[in-house]
Amino acid sequence: MSNIIKKSGCFLLTGLMLCSVLAGCGKSDSKSGTNDTQTTLSAAEEYMPLSQEDNWDVVAQNAAYTLLFDKTRCAVRVKNNADGTVWDSNPTEEELSGVVSEAVQDSYRSQVILEYYDNREKSTLLESYKDAVQKEQMEVFSVDSGVRVVYTMGEIDKLVLPEVITSSTMAELESKLDAEAYERVLRFYDKIVLNELTEDLRQEYVKTYPLLSKEPLYLLRKVHENIQEELSEYFQGIGLTKDWVYAEYEKIGMSYTVEQDVLFEVTVDYTLTDEGLKAEMPVSAIKYDAAKFKLTTAMLLPYFGSAGDEDRGYMLIPDGSGALVDLATSSEKTTELPFYGTDFSTYDYSQNTDYGRSVVLPVYGMQKNGNSCLAVVESGAEVATLNCQSGSTVYPRDAVYPVFTLRSRLELTNMVAGTSSRVVYGDTSYNRSLTVLFHVMPEKDSGYVEMAAWLRERIFAGREAISSDAPFYLDTVGAVKREERFLSYKVVRSRALTTFEQAQDLLEKLYEKGVSNIQLRYHNWQGDSYEQTVGSSNTPASVLGGSSGLEKLQQSLRDGSQIYLTYDPLMRKQQSFRGLQSVLSVNGEILPLYGQLSSTELIYLNVANINKTFDKLKASLKKQNFSGVSLSSIGNTLYSDANDSRFCNRSEMADVLAEQMASLDEATKVMVDTGNSYTLPYADSVMNVPMSHSNRYVEKESVPFLQMVLHGYVSYTGEALNMSDNYETARLRSIEYGGEAFYIINYAAPSLLKNTEYSSMYSSYYSDWLNRIEKDWKSREQLSGLLQGKKMTGYFSPAEGVHVTVYENGVFTVVNYNDKPVTYQGITVPAIDFAWSQEGGQ
Repeated sequence: MSNIIKKSGCFLLTGLMLCSVLAGCGKSDSKSGTNDTQTTLSAAEEYMPLSQEDNWDVVAQNAAYTLLFDKTRCAVRVKNNADGTVWDSNPTEEELSGVVSEAVQDSYRSQVILEYYDNREKSTLLESYKDAVQKEQMEVFSVDSGVRVVYTMGEIDKLVLPEVITSSTMAELESKLDAEAYERVLRFYDKIVLNELTEDLRQEYVKTYPLLSKEPLYLLRKVHENIQEELSEYFQGIGLTKDWVYAEYEKIGMSYTVEQDVLFEVTVDYTLTDEGLKAEMPVSAIKYDAAKFKLTTAMLLPYFGSAGDEDRGYMLIPDGSGALVDLATSSEKTTELPFYGTDFSTYDYSQNTDYGRSVVLPVYGMQKNGNSCLAVVESGAEVATLNCQSGSTVYPRDAVYPVFTLRSRLELTNMVAGTSSRVVYGDTSYNRSLTVLFHVMPEKDSGYVEMAAWLRERIFAGREAISSDAPFYLDTVGAVKREERFLSYKVVRSRALTTFEQAQDLLEKLYEKGVSNIQLRYHNWQGDSYEQTVGSSNTPASVLGGSSGLEKLQQSLRDGSQIYLTYDPLMRKQQSFRGLQSVLSVNGEILPLYGQLSSTELIYLNVANINKTFDKLKASLKKQNFSGVSLSSIGNTLYSDANDSRFCNRSEMADVLAEQMASLDEATKVMVDTGNSYTLPYADSVMNVPMSHSNRYVEKESVPFLQMVLHGYVSYTGEALNMSDNYETARLRSIEYGGEAFYIINYAAPSLLKNTEYSSMYSSYYSDWLNRIEKDWKSREQLSGLLQGKKMTGYFSPAEGVHVTVYENGVFTVVNYNDKPVTYQGITVPAIDFAWSQEGGQ
């Protein structure tokens, strides 16, 4: 593979914004309604549609698509020019006729939904339809290839209508208003004269309206809303404003409250590209009173392509490998999937929420009635949680959409009482754009396979396919700290699970059994990873054999084999004062990661120290003359830093990590775990890729969507086969999903694992697994070799417990999970086994 192409090509999915990331993350101003990082909006002009089509305005058109706009509802529609099918941002009025709740209808009609909190912690949802469009509080402009809508969401009190008017002011009004208008005003104001009141009323009225003791006043009657608007128009017609109303109250001496409008101005551009509809909301352009309100979340086109009872198909969600949610499924509970996993700095540990498998691709899709659309969150995925609604009683339509967290909010729970004790907010808000691309698949009868194919080409454009032989992945662990007893005292000593010499012996044993192209990942080569600090020297541990031992191991490798030295740039043992190296959570605490031993405590490093660890890594790789590195948690861990002086949200953190990966030497081969999308352009191998979904109630089945995207361009494995609960099932799933063989093998006896952080590796003793490894390798080596650099193009289940996976070169695999043989296309597959052929597999 050309590493130069790999690392300098245009990988669109990551959408990196790499401005000064090596210097750390910037701080935005949370004390105003806009942020200090301003978004430059493209030029806009007076709204001028190109033409009309079926009562919609045509606002943009290209060879593949037409973008239409309904100005009365601010709805957008994408038409596939090939067959005329359309995808709408919102359900049509006909589709909403079966929705009972007017409030739910208004939500479905909205393109933007915001949530904010006031100073009394009252939560309010603003929906663009009822809070802007219905009130005609929006402006529409034409932009290049699309339309811009500026929504003013909230309550605007337009009435200029005093409750009380002095007699002197009323006399002035007579000269300014025409006779008919003045007569209407007098009709709805009662004249109050002090001497005409009873004694009790005099005291009450004078207390409320002190000026009444000197001159008569006019009090507004209780009138209907339309009368209020009529009178207000009279006053505004002669140039009077709310300031005049308040001045009148001051003259009277009455107490009053200056009414403040609750307004959020949001700008959204809907533009047409060769790939489909792009919706972009610049967060830094949102205008509101940040001194009074805290804007916490936003949704952008949440009901694009939503499905009703009459629709058939499924929703694609990137849960683990990928999952399909049948449109016929109903659930009262919304499924939530945070992209890239949990942000530990905003996580409420008292809730113990389990989000299931990793979500590594910021995408989601809808397939209905033979047509498909895939959405890619191009900007903002790092702060988003994917929501999936499956036809509940209240919200009867099926919809999938991201909820973007603009400002973190955490309710801290009293662990004893089980109640919320206080609320803390992040000091700084997310200030980039929220951008979602909706790609309407041009093919009829398309589905997740076609979605994956399009996404694969988008991510790996310009990258060469894999051209190596079939790899065999092997993990081994070097030095560990172990609690032991010495003269009745508890001591911690460094022990070796696998020395460099023993690792060399392991490789020779595997070579003798025919295993080749071994990709050896060496953990703890410097010492126990739980003991590594930012200042630790990157030198091979003496207990393993030191630098000379590592060099001999490197020299023993046969053609195609590679050593990856594990290096974790994100988590280290704390060695400084509190918070100097660690990121801080929203409530101002460091984020510790505790091990099984009482002495083990790691911290998540802040950006400055991540940069330090990478600098040391690059120097070490050059000194050790090694070309392979495993960056461990960088592919499955993404967090923010809530420290006010060095605030860094997850989007900025992803940029930092991607930039650091890109800065590694071009010849360096990079391995990561899980493979969050921002690491994919720089990774040669991805370990521990999720090989199933989370098996949630709404999920009909697991599909290899992620694997379809990766296969041919990135080598990947599932979990280590000898660490799984069921070896045979894990092995078959690895083959079914196109993964490579992967084992964790140590030289030391399992007894040495006791009282270490690695006791879960009890099934890693090499002598227990060499024969199984040999058998597994021989069963898949030829198949894996044929599939190197080949795209996965199909996947289906012809029978219960039988799964077929197809590749572009005609090779297909048949995996049989049943306890009896099955036959497919003339091929008999034994019970709990697999077979493969090059004859097509359709």
